[in-house]
Amino acid sequence: MRRRNLRPIEVHAFAWTAVGGRSRPDVGLEVALAGVCAASLGAASIGFASEEVPSGPILCPFRLATGIPCPFCGLTRSVFAAGQGLWTGSLEHNVLGPLVLVLAAVLLPLSVNAVLRRKPLRWPRSALGALVLVLMAGWAINLGPGGP
Repeated sequence: MRRRNLRPIEVHAFAWTAVGGRSRPDVGLEVALAGVCAASLGAASIGFASEEVPSGPILCPFRLATGIPCPFCGLTRSVFAAGQGLWTGSLEHNVLGPLVLVLAAVLLPLSVNAVLRRKPLRWPRSALGALVLVLMAGWAINLGPGGP
């Protein structure tokens, strides 16, 4: 029986593929990641310049369909509040807001570097698993009393 050589996983734009193939690396996901990071940091800077955290209608399809907030409900308002320095308000909107800003500040230079070098970022499976656990824990906290 022949053993498969297990290697780290690289995230490509549309699929997970094993490292070591002859295909040209696609950095589409890194471009998207850089955009999301820049948008998050931009929202925080706009939040810093505005006088109050904006409110508005609920646009989340999951919440409209089920009445239950998704893990990302309130995240934009949380980032705006963090940009104003209202950390308690940020945590009230979504507990993941401050974490998103920290991750955006860390991942923006990494993703831009990956795009410039034309090499996809390599994500250890443990990091992806930890991200899912943090997301689920944040969702559980947001579903508690006083959630978004």
